[in-house]
Amino acid sequence: MKLSSKKNLGALLLPCLLLALPAFAHADETTTTTPAPTAVEQKSVNQDEELKKAKAAGYSEEQFKKIMEMPNVAGTTEILVAKLAPQILQRTSSKQSQVVNEALKYLGVPYVWGGTTPAGFDCSGLMQYAYRATGINISRVTYTQEYEGTEVSLNALEPGDLLFYGARGSTHHVAMYIGNGQMIHAPQPGDVVKVIEMKYFMPSFARRIIDEPDAPAVPGVNPKAGPMHRLYNPNSGEHFYTSTDAERDNLTGQGWQLEGTAWTAPEAGAPVYRLYNPNAGDHHYTMNSNERDMLQKAGWNYEGISWYSDGDKTLLRVYNPQAKGAGAHHYTLSGGEKAALLAKGWKDEGSAWNGK
Repeated sequence: MKLSSKKNLGALLLPCLLLALPAFAHADETTTTTPAPTAVEQKSVNQDEELKKAKAAGYSEEQFKKIMEMPNVAGTTEILVAKLAPQILQRTSSKQSQVVNEALKYLGVPYVWGGTTPAGFDCSGLMQYAYRATGINISRVTYTQEYEGTEVSLNALEPGDLLFYGARGSTHHVAMYIGNGQMIHAPQPGDVVKVIEMKYFMPSFARRIIDEPDAPAVPGVNPKAGPMHRLYNPNSGEHFYTSTDAERDNLTGQGWQLEGTAWTAPEAGAPVYRLYNPNAGDHHYTMNSNERDMLQKAGWNYEGISWYSDGDKTLLRVYNPQAKGAGAHHYTLSGGEKAALLAKGWKDEGSAWNGK
């Protein structure tokens, strides 16, 4: 793995999903637009007041003018990180996926001149914040960010690439490519962080901060012995299990509830496979390689060996036939919890795996 930048960069990474997409159409280095859908409602702003705020934040009057003249392109703030469309990530490495998911966490955050926190972002502040959260330090403003990493053609973009608007050396706007011809950005005053179709607001050029040409087609979850964290998503009803503190912290940061230690995983034993349903946002765990292969054929993504099975404690597996998305299966050491779920209509599916 190589990080392409002037700086020495490092990060703690989480696994991601890899999905192929067609190459993006070629565009030259001039900012162009094509007819866009009806723009989302944008709050009206006082130009004089905004100019004062912009100057106070260090913007020039020329930069202010160009930002205020940007097209108001229709976008969305409804993408959920846990339920991204399967095609949202293109040939994505784990670091690319993490920086995209980090940026998507701030959909709906208002634009603020000079904003660098989730209380409010400007365009370059959002980029810097998302990259720093994944352990990569990039500079603060667009006209220095445009020298980060390496040049990349607009017809060979990958998620995480930075998209710049304006002449080199004096760019006024930056966005992040997220795959499938889409980008996320903090546009201008009165608007919020949102995802739009890039074809309606074509960038001038792009830079790649993360360069991982040798990334494997499918990343493996790194099995780790020790306490298994049990987390719960109150929105989807899914339980998730991980021994990785970084993954635990990433999910609790997204609103998942930490429910404590579910069991202790051994250092070796029979593998437990982890799969992900990109349509439902659901994870599934199994020791059965036939079940793993069947789910892959049905469109689930195989994420590797999650942990090993061995020990004197048996995890019990139950199934909710009424579940329409995430949370269809549950795993527990507690016979009482299992009995309570069966009383509510869940189905007993026997033993799942063993732990300590």
